[in-house]
Amino acid sequence: ASWRTLALAFPLEARITGLAFTDARGDTLVRADSLTAALDPWSLLAFRPRPGRLALSHARLRPGARAAAAADTLAPEEEEAPRRPRAEKLRREAGSLARLLLAPARRLPRLVVRDVTLEVPPGDEALLRGAHLAWLDLDRSPAGVRLRAAGARALEAEVSFALALAWDPADRRAGGARFVL
Repeated sequence: ASWRTLALAFPLEARITGLAFTDARGDTLVRADSLTAALDPWSLLAFRPRPGRLALSHARLRPGARAAAAADTLAPEEEEAPRRPRAEKLRREAGSLARLLLAPARRLPRLVVRDVTLEVPPGDEALLRGAHLAWLDLDRSPAGVRLRAAGARALEAEVSFALALAWDPADRRAGGARFVL
């Protein structure tokens, strides 16, 4: 990892600018103009530190290409029945999203995301070909937690989306999403 500046501020906040993560081959996996993290001071009193606020802006995420099997790798002895990898990937993505949405929202940190792009390597057989999150806000109030976001996903064609979700103090959820094909 490398960065241009690291600034610490009271109370318990760190701001990093010009952040970049590279893999062993030197390929850039993450590049962000700004990342800010602040600890929840009350969590420190309970000796269970957790973030109270996270902010990310102007970032590009590029997962590394999957390494091919080595030439001397043996083939499996038994052939498995043909599987539907695309359907399995979709099922895993849907399961991950469901677990995220079912998490107790009152434990989530305040989250501010601006202009984040996910770039999938060419030739990868992922269902998601890329995505752009124009903005995302997750904030807490006495009335509960509210999540709002807008962006676009690249599937076979680009699909724009906007969503608004709310959790009341008892973690009951309400909200909606709009997708534009």
